[in-house]
Amino acid sequence: MWQMRKRRQRPKPVTLRDQFSVEVGDDVLVRNKESNKLWVAHILRMTKIKGRISVEVRWYYRMEEILSKAPSFIGDKEFIISDHYGFVDGETISEKCRVHTFSAYQGISSDKLEENDYYWRFEYSPVLHKFKEVSVPVYWECQLPENPDKMMVMCSNCDKWYHRECVNLQESDPDKLSEMDFCCPTCTSLLNI
Repeated sequence: MWQMRKRRQRPKPVTLRDQFSVEVGDDVLVRNKESNKLWVAHILRMTKIKGRISVEVRWYYRMEEILSKAPSFIGDKEFIISDHYGFVDGETISEKCRVHTFSAYQGISSDKLEENDYYWRFEYSPVLHKFKEVSVPVYWECQLPENPDKMMVMCSNCDKWYHRECVNLQESDPDKLSEMDFCCPTCTSLLNI
């Protein structure tokens, strides 16, 4: 004889300090009590223990927290997701934010992005001191990925994308760059331009 399973109910949102509510699946800014620095985390579970909210989180890192100097392709709004899990007091959650995948972030128009919108494309294990292998597109001779904070240009002949710096184009007038036909060095030499 079969039995009906109880349907799992989605945890209810929790209101913090009568200001805003958070729920499982939210990304949040967490304030470090000692340094007042903000960290970014993803909420996995919330439990009320002796009147206090304990929040289990998965941490995001900034590249500077992993390497002494961030590579040039790391954007200002970029975080690295980790396999570092922990618990924080609900009182240390400062506010909600949104951490998108890189491809989702690229699909959001700039007028829809808010101050607390971030993205991730790399995964890191602090215990192993290792990045998880991921495939990201790299461009031209520099062989570096895109930095969404920096403008790229597309060759009107071969339709390949290039970092502005790699083809010696200045950032001084982005409107002018978008209106002009750009021909990459490879196509220029092939077409004898």
